[in-house]
Amino acid sequence: MTIFFSGSTNASSYKMKNAHQITIGSQSLYFGTDVASEDMLSFTLPPKPPTGAFDIRFSGETKFCGADDCVIEVMGGEQTLVIECDIKDGERWEIVDESSNVVTCWGVKALELNSDSETFLLRKSASSVSPLIFSLSPAYPNPFNSTTTIPFSVVDDQHIISLQIYDITGKLTARILDEKLPIGNHTVQWNTDGFSSGVYFLKMDAGSISQIQKLMFLE
Repeated sequence: MTIFFSGSTNASSYKMKNAHQITIGSQSLYFGTDVASEDMLSFTLPPKPPTGAFDIRFSGETKFCGADDCVIEVMGGEQTLVIECDIKDGERWEIVDESSNVVTCWGVKALELNSDSETFLLRKSASSVSPLIFSLSPAYPNPFNSTTTIPFSVVDDQHIISLQIYDITGKLTARILDEKLPIGNHTVQWNTDGFSSGVYFLKMDAGSISQIQKLMFLE
């Protein structure tokens, strides 16, 4: 099972407007803020569903964690899950799997689940968000057969964000984006109508910073 994290804002609870948030469909987890003791009961969840059903929660049968180290329990679900991760105020949070692999909860991240039930550690990093102009996350799906979604994060709106596609020979074949964008999380799609199947390279530039990603188009 693959889990994708992407940046988004979800205002499903006005009480948690200052909290960080992870959302899958209609299910949300909140963290990184304080909650009044009289409100804690509203975040309590019922017992886990039967094996095979999807469920995500913090340990302790709750959808809220007020600590800097939180245990996420995931079970069941589809092969590919799209999880929205909204981190506020320039903080940096990390997700650690059971094999001690660490990914930053920023942009779109893919985590592999090794079983139908698994736990992850969500922790606050001591360092702030990297001072990059942007962060390019893995395109999904990849490989793909017609259209792929490219997620990225902009943390400085003073630079033009340029996104180009190159073929295996290094020839520029498409320019998808070339403009200034507001700070935040963004996605663009690349539609391969008129392109031949094969390996392509996605290159993203902002000022003096560049990132490259390999894409596989299968007709």
